Amino acid sequence: MAARSGRDLIVVGPQTDTDGMAVLADPDRLHQILLNLLHNAVKFTPDGGCITLRGARRDGSGALSVTDTGPGIAADELPLLFERFYRSDKARARGEDSQAGAGLGLAIAQGLAQAQDGHIDVVSTPGSGSTFVRGGIIRSSIGGISC
Repeated sequence: MAARSGRDLIVVGPQTDTDGMAVLADPDRLHQILLNLLHNAVKFTPDGGCITLRGARRDGSGALSVTDTGPGIAADELPLLFERFYRSDKARARGEDSQAGAGLGLAIAQGLAQAQDGHIDVVSTPGSGSTFVRGGIIRSSIGGISC
């Protein structure tokens, strides 16, 4: 998906054989969540940008994160991202090259995460990209690299 779109995809996994990951999630729902987050990252990362999928320790358990080098999201929009039918200002424009969706993907992903006692958090700064973290699902000790 990322390579065909002119973006680099970096996947960061265990650094040694002893750094294995035990995923505590329904594999089909986890696949849906990650596919949604990766799809959004590809959609909003410009050509030549970078997307990183990373496993890491977080709050005593573990998390999977998707980080992009897209335009970022304004602070006042962050609390609204997981509401059904919400689309940020950049995603609202419709045209031939429209990136607009229905505004359901993140709401569905959050619902799937919460159904498994997890959550998705977002950290973003306009002009610096975004990181979406699916927390509470893995036990790991993983380092990473960045774009």
